[in-house]
Amino acid sequence: MNSKYNFQYFQGSSLSDLFAQDITDASYGFILNYPATASWAAYPNRKKYFIQDGSSEATKTSFDKICQKESWKNLAVLGEGIPGIVIIPPPKLLLEYWQEHFGFNHSNIEMMDCSTYLDDLGSNERFDKLITLFPFDGLKPEKHAVDSDTHYRLLSKVTLDELGVQCPKYKTYNLHKE
Repeated sequence: MNSKYNFQYFQGSSLSDLFAQDITDASYGFILNYPATASWAAYPNRKKYFIQDGSSEATKTSFDKICQKESWKNLAVLGEGIPGIVIIPPPKLLLEYWQEHFGFNHSNIEMMDCSTYLDDLGSNERFDKLITLFPFDGLKPEKHAVDSDTHYRLLSKVTLDELGVQCPKYKTYNLHKE
């Protein structure tokens, strides 16, 4: 790969280790699930930060995939340094398995109510900033750890190509234009 940037190899063993040097200025939490656009979502991303999770209601990514499977995969390797925010708790047996294999005790799990979590986090004084996997339309802009517009742009295939990240050939289009 011919990247324009010289990235140093990561020496940690968890997502907390990865973010450690970047989260010393405030109190951070990590929202471990992606937003959704489906009708079941309490906070659908339908205003600005479009996420491609299916073109019709029948093909939308399911609740269990977004709020359990994806968030639990991230929780498994989160480590202890950042509170992990989940809206569905992982089973005790799964936590025990992760502890045995990864060594984390997961004492940093922050359970939130599925129907109010973004509102609760927006007014929560415990977390100054929230790390997200993708920008949330329903989360106050000042609560995002990374500027939402910048985050959204960095996730675009066009930007990845501009940065020299190898990726397959594709056609791009602007989701905000018809």
